[in-house]
Amino acid sequence: MAVVALAVSPCRVAAEGSENDTAASGDHEAAKEHGENAHHKNHVAFFVGSVEAEEHHGEKGDRDFAIGIDYERRLSKVFGIGVLADWVIEGDREYMVGIPIFLHAGRHAKFELAPGIAHLNHSGENKFVFRTGFLWDFPVGKMTLTPAVFYDFTEGQDFFIFGLGLGKGF
Repeated sequence: MAVVALAVSPCRVAAEGSENDTAASGDHEAAKEHGENAHHKNHVAFFVGSVEAEEHHGEKGDRDFAIGIDYERRLSKVFGIGVLADWVIEGDREYMVGIPIFLHAGRHAKFELAPGIAHLNHSGENKFVFRTGFLWDFPVGKMTLTPAVFYDFTEGQDFFIFGLGLGKGF
Protein backbone atom coordinates (compact mmCIF):
# COMPACT_ATOMS: atom_id res chain seq x y z
CA MET A 1 0.00 0.00 0.00
CA ALA A 2 1.11 3.59 0.23
CA VAL A 3 3.58 5.15 2.46
CA VAL A 4 3.04 7.45 5.27
CA ALA A 5 5.00 10.50 4.93
CA LEU A 6 7.21 11.86 7.35
CA ALA A 7 6.42 14.39 5.59
CA VAL A 8 5.26 13.89 9.08
CA SER A 9 6.85 14.27 6.22
CA PRO A 10 5.90 15.67 8.49
CA CYS A 11 7.13 17.69 11.82
CA ARG A 12 8.51 21.02 11.06
CA VAL A 13 8.82 23.93 13.45
CA ALA A 14 9.37 23.46 17.10
CA ALA A 15 10.80 26.61 18.55
CA GLU A 16 8.98 29.75 19.50
CA GLY A 17 10.79 33.08 19.04
CA SER A 18 12.33 35.21 16.31
CA GLU A 19 14.28 33.98 13.33
CA ASN A 20 17.92 34.41 14.33
CA ASP A 21 21.17 32.49 14.69
CA THR A 22 20.15 31.17 18.11
CA ALA A 23 16.90 29.71 16.80
CA ALA A 24 18.63 28.33 13.72
CA SER A 25 21.18 26.59 15.90
CA GLY A 26 18.44 24.65 17.67
CA ASP A 27 18.50 26.44 21.04
CA HIS A 28 14.78 26.38 21.85
CA GLU A 29 15.07 28.12 25.20
CA ALA A 30 16.95 31.08 23.77
CA ALA A 31 14.55 31.25 20.82
CA LYS A 32 11.55 31.41 23.16
CA GLU A 33 12.93 34.60 24.68
CA HIS A 34 12.57 36.38 21.33
CA GLY A 35 8.82 35.94 20.83
CA GLU A 36 6.30 33.54 19.36
CA ASN A 37 7.28 33.52 15.69
CA ALA A 38 10.72 31.89 15.70
CA HIS A 39 11.40 28.80 13.69
CA HIS A 40 14.38 26.67 12.88
CA LYS A 41 15.89 27.02 9.43
CA ASN A 42 16.16 23.22 9.13
CA HIS A 43 14.04 20.35 10.37
CA VAL A 44 14.38 16.59 10.01
CA ALA A 45 11.72 14.08 11.05
CA PHE A 46 11.11 10.34 11.16
CA PHE A 47 7.61 9.00 10.55
CA VAL A 48 5.64 5.85 11.33
CA GLY A 49 2.10 5.28 10.22
CA SER A 50 -0.57 3.40 8.35
CA VAL A 51 -1.32 3.40 4.61
CA GLU A 52 -4.51 2.31 2.88
CA ALA A 53 -4.89 2.04 -0.89
CA GLU A 54 -8.09 3.23 -2.54
CA GLU A 55 -8.84 2.01 -6.04
CA HIS A 56 -10.48 4.56 -8.33
CA HIS A 57 -13.48 2.22 -8.76
CA GLY A 58 -14.27 2.44 -5.03
CA GLU A 59 -12.56 -0.61 -3.53
CA LYS A 60 -10.36 -0.22 -0.47
CA GLY A 61 -7.15 -2.15 -0.13
CA ASP A 62 -5.33 -3.56 2.84
CA ARG A 63 -3.90 -1.35 5.55
CA ASP A 64 -0.10 -1.51 5.72
CA PHE A 65 2.64 -0.18 7.99
CA ALA A 66 4.94 2.53 6.65
CA ILE A 67 7.99 4.48 7.75
CA GLY A 68 9.54 7.63 6.36
CA ILE A 69 11.93 10.49 6.74
CA ASP A 70 11.77 14.09 5.65
CA TYR A 71 13.85 17.23 5.67
CA GLU A 72 12.61 20.82 5.45
CA ARG A 73 14.52 24.02 4.82
CA ARG A 74 12.47 27.03 5.95
CA LEU A 75 12.60 29.81 3.37
CA SER A 76 10.42 32.21 5.37
CA LYS A 77 7.95 32.28 8.23
CA VAL A 78 5.31 30.77 5.91
CA PHE A 79 7.16 28.69 3.27
CA GLY A 80 9.53 25.74 3.35
CA ILE A 81 10.82 23.22 0.82
CA GLY A 82 12.40 19.82 1.33
CA VAL A 83 12.77 16.18 0.41
CA LEU A 84 10.93 13.12 1.64
CA ALA A 85 11.21 9.37 1.35
CA ASP A 86 8.65 6.80 2.53
CA TRP A 87 8.71 3.03 2.54
CA VAL A 88 5.82 0.62 2.88
CA ILE A 89 6.82 -2.44 4.83
CA GLU A 90 4.21 -4.58 3.03
CA GLY A 91 1.75 -3.84 0.28
CA ASP A 92 1.33 -2.42 -3.20
CA ARG A 93 3.77 0.47 -3.06
CA GLU A 94 7.36 -0.14 -2.04
CA TYR A 95 8.58 3.46 -1.75
CA MET A 96 7.88 7.08 -2.58
CA VAL A 97 10.23 10.04 -2.93
CA GLY A 98 9.14 13.63 -3.32
CA ILE A 99 9.88 17.34 -3.05
CA PRO A 100 7.44 18.78 -0.50
CA ILE A 101 6.45 22.42 -0.26
CA PHE A 102 5.34 23.35 3.25
CA LEU A 103 2.88 26.14 4.00
CA HIS A 104 2.98 27.08 7.69
CA ALA A 105 -0.26 28.42 9.17
CA GLY A 106 0.66 29.75 12.59
CA ARG A 107 3.02 28.19 15.10
CA HIS A 108 1.85 24.58 14.86
CA ALA A 109 -0.23 23.89 11.73
CA LYS A 110 1.21 23.25 8.29
CA PHE A 111 0.07 22.00 4.93
CA GLU A 112 2.20 19.90 2.61
CA LEU A 113 2.04 19.68 -1.18
CA ALA A 114 4.53 17.28 -2.73
CA PRO A 115 5.02 16.05 -6.26
CA GLY A 116 6.95 12.80 -6.37
CA ILE A 117 7.55 9.33 -7.77
CA ALA A 118 6.09 6.14 -6.30
CA HIS A 119 7.44 2.69 -7.10
CA LEU A 120 4.63 0.14 -7.14
CA ASN A 121 5.61 -3.43 -6.28
CA HIS A 122 2.65 -5.17 -7.91
CA SER A 123 3.40 -3.73 -11.36
CA GLY A 124 7.07 -2.83 -11.06
CA GLU A 125 6.19 0.64 -12.38
CA ASN A 126 7.28 4.08 -11.27
CA LYS A 127 4.32 6.46 -11.23
CA PHE A 128 3.88 10.17 -10.67
CA VAL A 129 2.28 10.89 -7.29
CA PHE A 130 0.99 14.12 -5.81
CA ARG A 131 0.74 14.28 -2.02
CA THR A 132 -1.45 16.62 -0.02
CA GLY A 133 -1.22 16.69 3.74
CA PHE A 134 -1.99 18.39 7.02
CA LEU A 135 0.38 18.27 10.01
CA TRP A 136 0.30 19.69 13.53
CA ASP A 137 3.60 20.17 15.40
CA PHE A 138 3.64 19.73 19.16
CA PRO A 139 6.91 20.98 20.69
CA VAL A 140 8.21 18.43 23.21
CA GLY A 141 11.44 19.75 24.72
CA LYS A 142 13.87 20.19 21.84
CA MET A 143 11.88 17.83 19.59
CA THR A 144 8.54 17.91 17.78
CA LEU A 145 5.82 15.29 17.89
CA THR A 146 3.65 15.61 14.78
CA PRO A 147 0.40 13.84 13.96
CA ALA A 148 -0.13 13.91 10.19
CA VAL A 149 -2.71 12.97 7.57
CA PHE A 150 -1.87 12.65 3.86
CA TYR A 151 -3.63 11.74 0.66
CA ASP A 152 -1.52 10.61 -2.31
CA PHE A 153 -3.00 10.82 -5.81
CA THR A 154 -1.67 8.44 -8.48
CA GLU A 155 -3.03 7.06 -11.72
CA GLY A 156 -5.42 4.20 -10.95
CA GLN A 157 -4.90 4.07 -7.19
CA ASP A 158 -4.77 6.65 -4.40
CA PHE A 159 -3.42 6.28 -0.87
CA PHE A 160 -4.71 7.51 2.50
CA ILE A 161 -1.93 7.86 5.07
CA PHE A 162 -1.92 8.80 8.72
CA GLY A 163 0.67 8.56 11.43
CA LEU A 164 3.04 10.28 13.81
CA GLY A 165 6.38 11.96 13.24
CA LEU A 166 9.23 12.72 15.59
CA GLY A 167 11.48 15.56 14.50
CA LYS A 168 14.20 17.98 15.48
CA GLY A 169 14.84 21.52 14.32
CA PHE A 170 18.32 22.95 13.95
